[in-house]
Amino acid sequence: MAIQAALPVNVVNANAIAGERKDIIACTADAMEANAGFQLVTLTDLASIAPQIRLGATAEWQADTEDGLPAWELFYGGEFAEVVTVTDPAAAAEAGDVDCVVINSLDPAVGTQRMTVLTDDKVMFVGNAAIALVNAELGTPDLLATLDAAASALTTSELNRLVRLVENGGDVVEIANAFVDAL
Repeated sequence: MAIQAALPVNVVNANAIAGERKDIIACTADAMEANAGFQLVTLTDLASIAPQIRLGATAEWQADTEDGLPAWELFYGGEFAEVVTVTDPAAAAEAGDVDCVVINSLDPAVGTQRMTVLTDDKVMFVGNAAIALVNAELGTPDLLATLDAAASALTTSELNRLVRLVENGGDVVEIANAFVDAL
């Protein structure tokens, strides 16, 4: 409702997509196996075992007082065994240089490397999502319902899967059509 109230009267909006492009913390399969004796689902869980975790993060994230390591320490506490400065979080995770990484939620490595994305249970990482805006004359209830169905199906993991298909050489039109056909 707040978004619609801010729009011109000749524009209507559908619901925002479920998926977001944002920083996340994901742990490698090896780290998950090594810590199988602990519940490791949320960032709060990660904070409880941080002293045995090597976290890979860019220098920018480590210095970011609003959304980086200082914010992590404020929101979650927990001091990592080591914070490794990386330029490519996916490569560091694949090489085994780190246990968990701060990585973009749409980085294809999250899926291809079988990383486990930890839930940001205190909502530290600012998210963003796309929203469809439609001319009010064209924004029929049926069109908005169709857009809303697509938006709810576009979770972060589904967006990540679609990005991987494109990066692996898939045809964008075929991938998009297959997604829509599956709705």
